[in-house]
Amino acid sequence: MEHLIVCYDIADPKRLVKMEKLMESFGQRLQDSVFECYLEPKQVVRLKAKVDALIVEAEDSVIYFRLCAGCHRAVEHVGVRKTLPVDTTAYVV
Repeated sequence: MEHLIVCYDIADPKRLVKMEKLMESFGQRLQDSVFECYLEPKQVVRLKAKVDALIVEAEDSVIYFRLCAGCHRAVEHVGVRKTLPVDTTAYVV
């Protein structure tokens, strides 16, 4: 599983609504335009393809932050926060 924080700024209100719905299908909203996602690598590829098809690069911005396990443990949050379950299972390939 990959832990992603996705932040975006979408200029057009119609595209913004579409982006919100898209992101809600992949993760949990942390703030207005910030989502936390726990995804399999194939899901990350699918998310990025859908985002690329939706945005207008000359007007919109999307940032993907990948958090490693150590970075995830170092996240500090103050205030109310709903969290997604974290899969801590170790996989050996």
